[in-house]
Amino acid sequence: MNSNKVKEAKLLVEEAMKHLKTGFFKWRPDFDSAAASYQKAALTFKNARAFEQSYTSYMALADCHIKNGSRFHAGKAFEEAGQVQFKNLKDMAKGLSCFDRAAELYLEDGTPDTAALCLDRAGKIVQATHPEWSISSYMKAAEIYENEDQTRFRSAAEMIGKVARLQVSLKKYTEALKSIAHEMKLWSQVEGSDNGARARLTCALVLVHLQNGDQVRAEQSLYDSCNNIDGFDESEEYEALQQLLEAYNGGKQEEIARITNTPLFKYMDTAYAKLARSLNAMGYSRSQAMSNKTLVSSSENFTVSSDQDVPCGTTDSGQNQPAMPSHETGTQPSASDIHEIDLT
Repeated sequence: MNSNKVKEAKLLVEEAMKHLKTGFFKWRPDFDSAAASYQKAALTFKNARAFEQSYTSYMALADCHIKNGSRFHAGKAFEEAGQVQFKNLKDMAKGLSCFDRAAELYLEDGTPDTAALCLDRAGKIVQATHPEWSISSYMKAAEIYENEDQTRFRSAAEMIGKVARLQVSLKKYTEALKSIAHEMKLWSQVEGSDNGARARLTCALVLVHLQNGDQVRAEQSLYDSCNNIDGFDESEEYEALQQLLEAYNGGKQEEIARITNTPLFKYMDTAYAKLARSLNAMGYSRSQAMSNKTLVSSSENFTVSSDQDVPCGTTDSGQNQPAMPSHETGTQPSASDIHEIDLT
Protein backbone atom coordinates (compact mmCIF):
# COMPACT_ATOMS: atom_id res chain seq x y z
CA MET A 1 0.00 0.00 0.00
CA ASN A 2 1.37 3.40 -1.03
CA SER A 3 1.04 5.64 2.04
CA ASN A 4 1.55 8.87 0.11
CA LYS A 5 -1.22 8.00 -2.31
CA VAL A 6 -3.50 7.06 0.58
CA LYS A 7 -2.90 10.48 2.22
CA GLU A 8 -3.67 12.17 -1.09
CA ALA A 9 -6.91 10.20 -1.42
CA LYS A 10 -7.96 11.04 2.14
CA LEU A 11 -7.54 14.74 1.41
CA LEU A 12 -9.81 14.30 -1.60
CA VAL A 13 -12.44 12.64 0.60
CA GLU A 14 -12.24 15.56 3.05
CA GLU A 15 -12.65 17.92 0.12
CA ALA A 16 -15.74 16.02 -1.05
CA MET A 17 -17.28 16.20 2.42
CA LYS A 18 -16.77 19.97 2.51
CA HIS A 19 -18.71 20.27 -0.76
CA LEU A 20 -21.60 18.41 0.86
CA LYS A 21 -21.80 20.66 3.93
CA THR A 22 -24.50 23.31 4.09
CA GLY A 23 -24.67 26.55 6.04
CA PHE A 24 -26.35 29.91 6.32
CA PHE A 25 -25.03 31.02 2.93
CA LYS A 26 -25.08 27.53 1.34
CA TRP A 27 -28.45 25.87 1.51
CA ARG A 28 -27.86 23.01 -0.92
CA PRO A 29 -24.93 20.56 -1.05
CA ASP A 30 -22.72 20.80 -4.13
CA PHE A 31 -23.18 17.22 -5.37
CA ASP A 32 -21.34 17.81 -8.65
CA SER A 33 -18.15 18.99 -6.93
CA ALA A 34 -18.41 16.29 -4.27
CA ALA A 35 -18.84 13.61 -6.95
CA ALA A 36 -15.72 14.81 -8.78
CA SER A 37 -13.68 14.64 -5.55
CA TYR A 38 -15.01 11.19 -4.61
CA GLN A 39 -14.23 9.86 -8.07
CA LYS A 40 -10.61 11.04 -7.85
CA ALA A 41 -10.36 9.66 -4.31
CA ALA A 42 -11.73 6.24 -5.33
CA LEU A 43 -9.23 5.93 -8.19
CA THR A 44 -6.33 7.11 -6.03
CA PHE A 45 -7.20 4.63 -3.27
CA LYS A 46 -7.41 1.91 -5.91
CA ASN A 47 -3.96 2.75 -7.31
CA ALA A 48 -2.60 2.75 -3.75
CA ARG A 49 -4.13 -0.73 -3.28
CA ALA A 50 -6.35 0.53 -0.46
CA PHE A 51 -9.28 -1.37 -1.93
CA GLU A 52 -11.73 -1.15 0.96
CA GLN A 53 -11.44 2.63 0.98
CA SER A 54 -11.71 2.70 -2.80
CA TYR A 55 -14.98 0.72 -2.58
CA THR A 56 -16.33 3.12 0.08
CA SER A 57 -15.47 6.11 -2.10
CA TYR A 58 -17.23 4.63 -5.13
CA MET A 59 -20.34 4.04 -3.01
CA ALA A 60 -20.23 7.66 -1.83
CA LEU A 61 -19.82 8.73 -5.45
CA ALA A 62 -22.92 6.74 -6.43
CA ASP A 63 -24.90 8.34 -3.62
CA CYS A 64 -23.92 11.82 -4.83
CA HIS A 65 -25.09 11.03 -8.37
CA ILE A 66 -28.41 9.60 -7.13
CA LYS A 67 -29.10 12.68 -5.01
CA ASN A 68 -28.17 14.84 -7.97
CA GLY A 69 -30.65 12.96 -10.20
CA SER A 70 -28.02 11.35 -12.43
CA ARG A 71 -29.04 7.70 -12.35
CA PHE A 72 -26.86 6.66 -15.27
CA HIS A 73 -23.66 7.94 -13.67
CA ALA A 74 -24.75 6.42 -10.35
CA GLY A 75 -25.03 3.08 -12.14
CA LYS A 76 -21.47 3.45 -13.45
CA ALA A 77 -20.25 4.16 -9.91
CA PHE A 78 -21.97 1.03 -8.61
CA GLU A 79 -20.34 -1.00 -11.39
CA GLU A 80 -16.92 0.34 -10.39
CA ALA A 81 -17.63 -0.56 -6.77
CA GLY A 82 -18.68 -4.04 -7.87
CA GLN A 83 -15.48 -4.49 -9.89
CA VAL A 84 -13.41 -3.66 -6.79
CA GLN A 85 -15.35 -6.27 -4.81
CA PHE A 86 -14.99 -8.92 -7.52
CA LYS A 87 -11.36 -8.46 -8.45
CA ASN A 88 -9.73 -7.15 -5.28
CA LEU A 89 -11.81 -7.79 -2.17
CA LYS A 90 -13.19 -11.10 -3.51
CA ASP A 91 -16.62 -10.57 -1.98
CA MET A 92 -18.80 -11.95 -4.77
CA ALA A 93 -22.09 -11.32 -2.94
CA LYS A 94 -21.36 -7.62 -2.51
CA GLY A 95 -20.08 -7.39 -6.06
CA LEU A 96 -23.26 -8.87 -7.51
CA SER A 97 -25.35 -6.63 -5.31
CA CYS A 98 -23.57 -3.61 -6.79
CA PHE A 99 -24.14 -4.81 -10.35
CA ASP A 100 -27.81 -5.52 -9.63
CA ARG A 101 -28.23 -2.00 -8.26
CA ALA A 102 -26.45 -0.58 -11.30
CA ALA A 103 -28.83 -2.45 -13.62
CA GLU A 104 -31.83 -1.08 -11.72
CA LEU A 105 -30.53 2.48 -12.10
CA TYR A 106 -29.92 2.00 -15.83
CA LEU A 107 -33.50 0.79 -16.24
CA GLU A 108 -34.80 3.79 -14.31
CA ASP A 109 -32.71 5.99 -16.58
CA GLY A 110 -34.32 4.43 -19.66
CA THR A 111 -31.28 2.51 -20.96
CA PRO A 112 -32.30 -1.18 -20.81
CA ASP A 113 -29.52 -2.32 -23.14
CA THR A 114 -26.93 -0.93 -20.73
CA ALA A 115 -28.70 -2.67 -17.83
CA ALA A 116 -28.64 -6.04 -19.62
CA LEU A 117 -24.98 -5.64 -20.62
CA CYS A 118 -24.14 -4.78 -17.00
CA LEU A 119 -25.70 -8.06 -15.80
CA ASP A 120 -23.99 -9.95 -18.62
CA ARG A 121 -20.62 -8.59 -17.47
CA ALA A 122 -21.34 -9.64 -13.90
CA GLY A 123 -22.29 -13.13 -15.06
CA LYS A 124 -19.03 -13.52 -16.98
CA ILE A 125 -16.93 -12.42 -14.02
CA VAL A 126 -18.39 -15.00 -11.59
CA GLN A 127 -19.09 -17.78 -14.10
CA ALA A 128 -16.01 -19.87 -13.31
CA THR A 129 -16.26 -19.62 -9.51
CA HIS A 130 -19.97 -19.09 -8.85
CA PRO A 131 -21.94 -20.50 -11.80
CA GLU A 132 -25.25 -20.40 -9.92
CA TRP A 133 -24.93 -16.64 -9.44
CA SER A 134 -23.89 -16.34 -13.05
CA ILE A 135 -27.08 -18.13 -14.15
CA SER A 136 -29.13 -15.67 -12.08
CA SER A 137 -27.43 -12.66 -13.74
CA TYR A 138 -27.91 -14.05 -17.25
CA MET A 139 -31.59 -14.74 -16.59
CA LYS A 140 -32.15 -11.18 -15.38
CA ALA A 141 -30.43 -9.87 -18.52
CA ALA A 142 -32.61 -12.09 -20.72
CA GLU A 143 -35.74 -10.86 -18.97
CA ILE A 144 -34.78 -7.25 -19.66
CA TYR A 145 -34.31 -8.01 -23.36
CA GLU A 146 -37.60 -9.92 -23.54
CA ASN A 147 -39.50 -7.00 -22.05
CA GLU A 148 -38.29 -4.79 -24.90
CA ASP A 149 -39.48 -4.98 -28.51
CA GLN A 150 -38.99 -7.93 -30.87
CA THR A 151 -35.62 -6.66 -32.05
CA ARG A 152 -34.17 -7.71 -28.66
CA PHE A 153 -35.28 -11.36 -28.89
CA ARG A 154 -31.98 -12.42 -30.44
CA SER A 155 -30.06 -11.01 -27.48
CA ALA A 156 -32.54 -12.63 -25.08
CA ALA A 157 -32.01 -16.00 -26.80
CA GLU A 158 -28.24 -15.64 -26.47
CA MET A 159 -28.57 -14.96 -22.73
CA ILE A 160 -30.83 -17.98 -22.20
CA GLY A 161 -28.37 -20.04 -24.21
CA LYS A 162 -25.67 -19.18 -21.68
CA VAL A 163 -28.01 -20.25 -18.90
CA ALA A 164 -28.77 -23.59 -20.57
CA ARG A 165 -25.11 -24.44 -21.16
CA LEU A 166 -24.21 -23.67 -17.55
CA GLN A 167 -27.07 -25.84 -16.32
CA VAL A 168 -25.84 -28.71 -18.50
CA SER A 169 -22.32 -28.26 -17.10
CA LEU A 170 -23.78 -28.43 -13.59
CA LYS A 171 -25.77 -31.56 -14.61
CA LYS A 172 -29.07 -29.82 -13.87
CA TYR A 173 -30.68 -31.48 -16.84
CA THR A 174 -34.34 -30.86 -15.95
CA GLU A 175 -33.70 -27.12 -15.69
CA ALA A 176 -31.53 -27.19 -18.81
CA LEU A 177 -34.36 -28.74 -20.84
CA LYS A 178 -36.66 -25.86 -19.89
CA SER A 179 -34.00 -23.31 -20.80
CA ILE A 180 -33.28 -24.92 -24.17
CA ALA A 181 -37.02 -24.98 -24.98
CA HIS A 182 -37.23 -21.31 -23.97
CA GLU A 183 -34.24 -20.49 -26.15
CA MET A 184 -35.79 -22.27 -29.14
CA LYS A 185 -39.02 -20.31 -28.67
CA LEU A 186 -37.12 -17.02 -28.63
CA TRP A 187 -35.23 -17.95 -31.81
CA SER A 188 -38.54 -18.72 -33.49
CA GLN A 189 -39.63 -15.12 -32.77
CA VAL A 190 -36.46 -13.51 -34.13
CA GLU A 191 -37.07 -11.41 -37.20
CA GLY A 192 -35.54 -12.97 -40.31
CA SER A 193 -33.66 -16.26 -40.08
CA ASP A 194 -32.46 -18.03 -36.98
CA ASN A 195 -29.42 -19.22 -39.00
CA GLY A 196 -29.96 -22.85 -38.02
CA ALA A 197 -30.03 -22.14 -34.29
CA ARG A 198 -33.17 -24.20 -33.64
CA ALA A 199 -31.82 -27.18 -35.59
CA ARG A 200 -28.65 -27.12 -33.49
CA LEU A 201 -30.69 -26.75 -30.32
CA THR A 202 -32.72 -29.82 -31.30
CA CYS A 203 -29.44 -31.74 -31.13
CA ALA A 204 -28.85 -30.31 -27.64
CA LEU A 205 -32.39 -31.16 -26.58
CA VAL A 206 -32.09 -34.77 -27.75
CA LEU A 207 -28.69 -35.18 -26.05
CA VAL A 208 -30.01 -33.94 -22.71
CA HIS A 209 -33.09 -36.17 -22.90
CA LEU A 210 -30.91 -39.20 -23.66
CA GLN A 211 -28.54 -38.32 -20.84
CA ASN A 212 -31.64 -38.35 -18.63
CA GLY A 213 -32.48 -41.81 -19.99
CA ASP A 214 -35.70 -40.56 -21.61
CA GLN A 215 -35.60 -41.79 -25.22
CA VAL A 216 -39.37 -41.21 -25.62
CA ARG A 217 -39.05 -37.47 -25.06
CA ALA A 218 -35.90 -37.43 -27.19
CA GLU A 219 -37.86 -38.91 -30.09
CA GLN A 220 -40.73 -36.49 -29.44
CA SER A 221 -38.31 -33.56 -29.63
CA LEU A 222 -37.12 -34.76 -33.01
CA TYR A 223 -40.71 -35.14 -34.22
CA ASP A 224 -41.66 -31.66 -32.95
CA SER A 225 -38.74 -30.07 -34.78
CA CYS A 226 -39.81 -31.77 -38.01
CA ASN A 227 -43.23 -30.13 -37.62
CA ASN A 228 -42.05 -26.71 -36.48
CA ILE A 229 -38.79 -26.05 -38.37
CA ASP A 230 -38.95 -25.71 -42.14
CA GLY A 231 -36.69 -28.19 -43.92
CA PHE A 232 -35.51 -29.84 -40.72
CA ASP A 233 -36.47 -33.34 -41.90
CA GLU A 234 -33.97 -32.95 -44.76
CA SER A 235 -31.18 -31.51 -42.66
CA GLU A 236 -27.88 -32.99 -41.50
CA GLU A 237 -29.07 -32.68 -37.89
CA TYR A 238 -32.17 -34.78 -38.54
CA GLU A 239 -30.23 -37.61 -40.18
CA ALA A 240 -27.59 -37.67 -37.44
CA LEU A 241 -30.19 -37.65 -34.65
CA GLN A 242 -32.13 -40.48 -36.29
CA GLN A 243 -28.97 -42.58 -36.36
CA LEU A 244 -28.14 -41.61 -32.79
CA LEU A 245 -31.57 -42.63 -31.49
CA GLU A 246 -31.40 -45.97 -33.32
CA ALA A 247 -27.97 -46.67 -31.84
CA TYR A 248 -29.13 -45.63 -28.37
CA ASN A 249 -32.23 -47.83 -28.46
CA GLY A 250 -30.21 -50.73 -29.87
CA GLY A 251 -27.55 -50.51 -27.18
CA LYS A 252 -24.83 -49.93 -29.79
CA GLN A 253 -22.21 -48.01 -27.84
CA GLU A 254 -19.58 -48.09 -30.56
CA GLU A 255 -22.05 -46.60 -33.05
CA ILE A 256 -22.96 -43.85 -30.57
CA ALA A 257 -19.26 -43.05 -30.11
CA ARG A 258 -18.81 -42.86 -33.89
CA ILE A 259 -21.81 -40.54 -34.39
CA THR A 260 -20.98 -38.19 -31.50
CA ASN A 261 -17.41 -37.90 -32.80
CA THR A 262 -18.60 -36.40 -36.10
CA PRO A 263 -18.09 -32.63 -36.63
CA LEU A 264 -21.81 -31.95 -36.05
CA PHE A 265 -21.53 -32.95 -32.38
CA LYS A 266 -17.80 -32.47 -31.90
CA TYR A 267 -17.96 -28.75 -32.66
CA MET A 268 -21.09 -27.90 -30.69
CA ASP A 269 -20.76 -25.54 -27.72
CA THR A 270 -18.37 -27.07 -25.20
CA ALA A 271 -21.05 -28.12 -22.69
CA TYR A 272 -23.01 -30.03 -25.35
CA ALA A 273 -19.90 -31.53 -26.96
CA LYS A 274 -18.87 -32.95 -23.57
CA LEU A 275 -22.38 -34.25 -23.05
CA ALA A 276 -22.26 -36.00 -26.42
CA ARG A 277 -18.94 -37.66 -25.59
CA SER A 278 -20.29 -38.96 -22.28
CA LEU A 279 -23.50 -40.42 -23.76
CA ASN A 280 -24.05 -44.15 -23.10
CA ALA A 281 -26.38 -46.52 -24.92
CA MET A 282 -29.45 -47.78 -23.11
CA GLY A 283 -28.37 -50.41 -20.58
CA TYR A 284 -24.70 -49.74 -21.23
CA SER A 285 -22.38 -49.49 -18.25
CA ARG A 286 -18.90 -48.06 -18.56
CA SER A 287 -17.78 -49.96 -15.44
CA GLN A 288 -19.05 -53.19 -16.94
CA ALA A 289 -17.27 -52.40 -20.20
CA MET A 290 -14.00 -51.85 -18.35
CA SER A 291 -14.53 -55.11 -16.49
CA ASN A 292 -15.06 -56.92 -19.79
CA LYS A 293 -11.89 -55.43 -21.22
CA THR A 294 -9.96 -56.59 -18.17
CA LEU A 295 -11.30 -60.13 -18.49
CA VAL A 296 -10.50 -60.28 -22.20
CA SER A 297 -7.00 -58.99 -21.57
CA SER A 298 -6.49 -61.56 -18.79
CA SER A 299 -7.66 -64.45 -20.96
CA GLU A 300 -5.44 -63.37 -23.87
CA ASN A 301 -2.34 -63.08 -21.67
CA PHE A 302 -2.96 -66.37 -19.83
CA THR A 303 -0.30 -69.02 -20.60
CA VAL A 304 0.24 -72.57 -19.41
CA SER A 305 3.74 -73.75 -18.59
CA SER A 306 4.97 -76.45 -20.99
CA ASP A 307 6.52 -78.53 -18.19
CA GLN A 308 3.31 -78.59 -16.10
CA ASP A 309 0.83 -81.46 -16.42
CA VAL A 310 -2.63 -80.21 -17.21
CA PRO A 311 -5.25 -82.62 -15.84
CA CYS A 312 -7.89 -83.59 -18.30
CA GLY A 313 -10.79 -86.03 -18.27
CA THR A 314 -11.31 -89.21 -20.24
CA THR A 315 -14.51 -90.16 -21.92
CA ASP A 316 -14.11 -93.93 -22.27
CA SER A 317 -14.44 -94.90 -18.62
CA GLY A 318 -16.43 -91.98 -17.30
CA GLN A 319 -14.53 -92.25 -14.01
CA ASN A 320 -12.07 -89.40 -14.44
CA GLN A 321 -13.63 -85.92 -14.36
CA PRO A 322 -11.99 -82.67 -15.53
CA ALA A 323 -9.94 -81.26 -12.67
CA MET A 324 -11.24 -77.92 -11.35
CA PRO A 325 -8.78 -75.06 -10.83
CA SER A 326 -7.50 -75.08 -7.26
CA HIS A 327 -6.35 -71.88 -5.48
CA GLU A 328 -4.81 -74.07 -2.77
CA THR A 329 -2.52 -76.07 -5.05
CA GLY A 330 -1.87 -73.31 -7.57
CA THR A 331 -3.13 -75.52 -10.42
CA GLN A 332 -3.98 -73.40 -13.47
CA PRO A 333 -7.29 -73.78 -15.35
CA SER A 334 -7.40 -75.75 -18.55
CA ALA A 335 -8.04 -74.25 -21.98
CA SER A 336 -11.65 -75.46 -21.82
CA ASP A 337 -12.12 -73.58 -18.56
CA ILE A 338 -10.85 -70.38 -20.12
CA HIS A 339 -13.42 -70.59 -22.89
CA GLU A 340 -16.17 -70.78 -20.29
CA ILE A 341 -15.33 -67.37 -18.71
CA ASP A 342 -18.30 -65.06 -19.13
CA LEU A 343 -17.17 -61.88 -20.92
CA THR A 344 -20.60 -60.32 -21.18
